[in-house]
Amino acid sequence: MKSKTLSVGMMLVALIVWLMIGPLAGTATMQGGGIDVTYTTGADFERGTLVNVDRSAPYTDQLRLNLQTTRPFPFVNVAASGRGTLVRINADTGEVLGEYRSSPQGRGGDPSRTTVDLFGNVWAGNRGESGLINGVPHGSAVKVGLVVGGMRVDADGTSNPNGDYLAPPFGYNTCVDRDGDGLLKTSRGLGDVRPWPDVTDGVGGTDGSSDGIVEDADDECILIYQRLPIHEDTMVRHVSVDANNNVWIGDAFSPVGPRFHLLDGNTGEILASPDTEAIGCGGYGGLVDGDGMLWSASRGPLLRYDPATATGTCIEVRDSYGMGIDTNGFIWVSTWEPNSIIKLSPAGVVEPGFPKPTNDGLSEDQDRGVAITPADNHVWVAKSQASAVARLDNDGNLLKVIPVGCGPTGVAVDANGKVWVANGCDSAMRIDPRGGKDGLGEVDLTVDLGPGAGPYNYSDMTGIVAIGTTSPQGTWSVVEDAGTSGAVWDTITWNTETEGSEPSGTHIVVEARTADAEAGLGGATFQAISNGVPFALAGQFIEVRVTLKAAADGTGPLLSDIRIQTAAPTPTPTSTPRPTATRTPLPTPTATPAPVQSGVPGWMPLYLILIVLAIILIGIFVWRVVRRRRAV
Repeated sequence: MKSKTLSVGMMLVALIVWLMIGPLAGTATMQGGGIDVTYTTGADFERGTLVNVDRSAPYTDQLRLNLQTTRPFPFVNVAASGRGTLVRINADTGEVLGEYRSSPQGRGGDPSRTTVDLFGNVWAGNRGESGLINGVPHGSAVKVGLVVGGMRVDADGTSNPNGDYLAPPFGYNTCVDRDGDGLLKTSRGLGDVRPWPDVTDGVGGTDGSSDGIVEDADDECILIYQRLPIHEDTMVRHVSVDANNNVWIGDAFSPVGPRFHLLDGNTGEILASPDTEAIGCGGYGGLVDGDGMLWSASRGPLLRYDPATATGTCIEVRDSYGMGIDTNGFIWVSTWEPNSIIKLSPAGVVEPGFPKPTNDGLSEDQDRGVAITPADNHVWVAKSQASAVARLDNDGNLLKVIPVGCGPTGVAVDANGKVWVANGCDSAMRIDPRGGKDGLGEVDLTVDLGPGAGPYNYSDMTGIVAIGTTSPQGTWSVVEDAGTSGAVWDTITWNTETEGSEPSGTHIVVEARTADAEAGLGGATFQAISNGVPFALAGQFIEVRVTLKAAADGTGPLLSDIRIQTAAPTPTPTSTPRPTATRTPLPTPTATPAPVQSGVPGWMPLYLILIVLAIILIGIFVWRVVRRRRAV
């Protein structure tokens, strides 16, 4: 009896010990086993950042390209030419999120041709720069990154709505933490323009470094400044993005023809400077179409240039100015003095019946910027002299002339399908295409850009051309926190479910980058990842970017699931991972701070109950033992 009683007592004691330390041992094993997270439902994917992808029925638990209409990042980027800055506007609210210098202080500014790349960064050319380097005139171009979310703080990380810094978590970020303090120092909004001393950046990559990586700007969202050889008495007037996210920069008005340069979109290094002078046209506003053709106006003939063969032609068009492209690949060109619109086939042939007038034919409206709304392929033309925007159908017929601010120059379409116009009298306006009593459009929002802004804006200031036509694609990105510095991420696997698909001609491109601080991710380089193939990237944080690319016929792939894993074991945890779900989605300009996690794990109440029950059982057991001994 004594042996049996002892055995039962030992079992009860062991039960209590297991209940008390078992959960702790399980947590340590999970941490030691690394991170293993799978995204497979709609709710999972919503934890990341979606750009031009959707999960509408019947694909509610998969991601696909937005097939209804192109939806770029929900921001508008306007060149405040008179102040030498670029202004970023929330397209939903009209809030100015930041203002950034387009050149180091003392260098030529007067930016124009703001053009958004495939990942939300904005490029612009400075019309005021033609300074000599080694006796050769050089223009300049600038790239400004994008950060969404974060919390405003002071330099020490203390929360302050007016702080100069942004602290993570971020919803999306391409800006670079240059000083490695774990924060991003960047503009708070209109008028908050940070210093940019001309120390080493002013010559771009002409100092022998070749790249144009910015080092001296106080604002850590200013990423690239490059100087480019141009002709004497000319200036940069063309900026366009190609399918590889590289950037074409061109000058205009040289008697010997324009000069173009292709810049690396990541570093600003000059990749090519083709001999375009001999062609003799182009260098003004323009774009790159879905076939990779570079189109450029010139206030005269129109350039159609094929980079693959380094050949081009001049298409006889009178006074070509602004340019847009519709969903069928047709090019639309405005003319300055004739006040007309011209429609050209992708091969460069003027369509029958064109040019067509964009007004009553009795006034000189000075037509400039052109944009196309993808939902209906209607054409929108900025009319500077008339202080209006004309709306045309896809046959070039005038539907309505909409009054806007004075001296409008550029027009662009935002993520909601609304049309933005930059007005020379220091404002930007948004037009609702369905507004007005006639349902043909009216201004529904005006953004004051402040005195002296003088916006002079062309090109793709929202990014809708880049991701809708130049390289039809959408992205999903997410940041994971391993909770340990130096964690090794080693496998990413996707489309293991039958719902996933990658039809012929489509592509799913997965890339990743890592850093030990979330703010450091922007300065890391993305590396291509192969499906299920081990790799080795070290860092506490990993950013995974998935790009869905369409085939030539418009077919797109489907992403059904993606699994992200670290190698096991990982180092001892140094911090508690923040829940990814607290990251701010687009387009909210500032993030709510991540909630502080409770010190009591969700499993603890149940185990406390079990421990109490075990103690009660031991008490009963001891009471029975004592009672029996007394009975003896």
